[in-house]
Amino acid sequence: MMKHLTYLTILYFFSILGACSSSNSNNTEEPTPAPPQEVLLNLDKCIVSTSDEKLEIVTWNIENFPKGTSTAKEVAKVIKAMDVDVLALQEVTSKSTFEQFIALLPGYEGVIMARTGLDLAFIYKTSEISINGNPYGIYPEDEYHSPFPRRPFVLPIHSKSTGLDVIIVNNHLKAKSGAKNEARRRKASKLLKQWIDSEHPDDNVVILGDLNDEITELPAKNVFQVFLNDSVNYAFADATIAESSETSQWSYPSWPSHIDHIIITNELFDNKADTYTYPFMSCDKNYDQIISDHQPVCIVLK
Repeated sequence: MMKHLTYLTILYFFSILGACSSSNSNNTEEPTPAPPQEVLLNLDKCIVSTSDEKLEIVTWNIENFPKGTSTAKEVAKVIKAMDVDVLALQEVTSKSTFEQFIALLPGYEGVIMARTGLDLAFIYKTSEISINGNPYGIYPEDEYHSPFPRRPFVLPIHSKSTGLDVIIVNNHLKAKSGAKNEARRRKASKLLKQWIDSEHPDDNVVILGDLNDEITELPAKNVFQVFLNDSVNYAFADATIAESSETSQWSYPSWPSHIDHIIITNELFDNKADTYTYPFMSCDKNYDQIISDHQPVCIVLK
């Protein structure tokens, strides 16, 4: 009988000990997970050297800017590294966002035409560029919304290094395929050419932006045929890129297609030194996630 009681006592003691141990383990706090690390882009090998003696103008759809919490800081870092004179941007989400972003870029100023929430803007380097009058929009939305869901945005500039006065027309034409959307882009092309022929027949004009179509289409379907038919007065500075089989050099490689273009008037034919794309998607797989699904396109004028 005594042995039996002793055995029960020992069992009871170890059951109490186990319960306490279990209770203590349940109350142990889980380790706090480490905060997610901020993804930093490495685009250095895709940066092209610039010249203080030339004028560099870039078009860049920066896709719903800013896409994330680190986007503004990363874009500012890229712009400083690019060191170009003028950037024409598409898809800036708000004026306040843009103004906060410009504060990250000492030595640059910016202007935005705040309209739709996917707005057009310019950034320029103040040491190299002065503005010839106020920027302005053409073709008001109420009358021309079909061809221009966003009004073309005009920035008249003077390049201190080259002495060139240039009218830059920033555009973001209607997106997506289909006959109706193509008709809208075709009409926009005709109106842009009509405006330049009428208002700036002898001026240096650069028309650029996300034009949302390819220049390599056959003439019957080509929405830019009005420019292509007038090769005496107009040229696509990025034609070599568009006609290349190197899809990594196209402005919209995820499709893949080249739909961001730069058109120049004949007054600038002899000034064109180079045109190239920054193939950022090839340099860093996170570029699309953090900044944009479009790659910048640059023209260099001498």
